[in-house]
Amino acid sequence: MLKETEKQRRRLYAELGKRVERERELAVVLQKLELKKDLAQSRKSELRPKLIRKGDAGRAAIYKWKYERKK
Repeated sequence: MLKETEKQRRRLYAELGKRVERERELAVVLQKLELKKDLAQSRKSELRPKLIRKGDAGRAAIYKWKYERKK
C-alpha cells in the first residue's frame, strides 16, 4: 500500500509539472498575441514603438512606446 501511494504521488506531481509548463507556454502565446494587437494599433499613429529586446520561443519581444497624452 505504501508503494502504491508513493507511485500515485509521483504521478500527480508529474501531472502538476506538466500543467505548470503548459500554463507558462500559454502565457507566452498570450503575450505575443497582445503585442501583435498593440503593434497593429500603433501603425495608425505617428509614434512608433522602440524594440528593447527581441523575443524567442520562450519569451515575447519587448517594445517601449513613447507617452502619448490622451485628449
